Amino acid sequence: LAFVLTSSWDILNPSFSQPIRITCEFAGIPVAEFSHENLL
Repeated sequence: LAFVLTSSWDILNPSFSQPIRITCEFAGIPVAEFSHENLL
């Protein structure tokens, strides 16, 4: 079983005005989503 972490945050061109969203997907189905506001 493998979990794939995808992020819509562009590391090469960070935009801190936009929330950093990280989605945890299992078998292509999003099972969890985190934002920097929740992690801080």
